This record gives sequence, structure tokens and C-alpha cells, in this order.
Amino acid sequence: MLQLRIPQIYRDRQISGESNPASWDDGIPALWASYYVSGSHQQSNGASNVSNWASLNSGMNIGPWRVRNSSNWGSDTGWQSVNTTLERDIKRLRSQFQLGQTYTNGETVR
Repeated sequence: MLQLRIPQIYRDRQISGESNPASWDDGIPALWASYYVSGSHQQSNGASNVSNWASLNSGMNIGPWRVRNSSNWGSDTGWQSVNTTLERDIKRLRSQFQLGQTYTNGETVR
């Protein structure tokens, strides 16, 4: 899915909560990850059930480009990528370019 958000850049007023593109920066080059791990072991009437689950969010920043991935792992399902995106800001248009498995947040059109 290709998603390009282009807000109304010629409006007279600034929307509440909107930041000035002059204050945007690319941040620092980085490689990061965060995770959550959970597991359980249940035993009933001689039957045993073990279930493990993990969630991994990772990303990389290089210049203005950002790569993001969210994945889950389950002992019964294996690894599944929930979404992966490549994105960057387009300051001139007060917009953001996103390519990949993405969704709208309800604020696409104002």
C-alpha cells in the first residue's frame, strides 16, 4: 500500500497540535528494538499445556528515512509480521510519505 498524506498547506490558521515544519529534524542515526515476552504452563488432569508469546517492535533511522516493523511470535503460530513501513517527512508539503503495511489513523483528511 502506498500512502501519501498531503494536508491543506494553504490554510490561514494552524490546526491545534500541529507543529511547525521548521522545527522538524531527522533525529540521529539509530537501530532500536523493544520487546515483550510472556508464557504460561498449565497442568490439569494429567494434561500439560505450555504457551509462549513474544512481541517485537524494531526500527532503524538513517537520515530522513525511518524503517519500522512490528512482529509477534507464538509457540503455536511462529513468527508473524504485523506491519512493516518505510517512511519520511516531506517538510515542503507538511506531510509524511509512508510505504508498506500501514493504516490510516482517522486524521488523514481534515
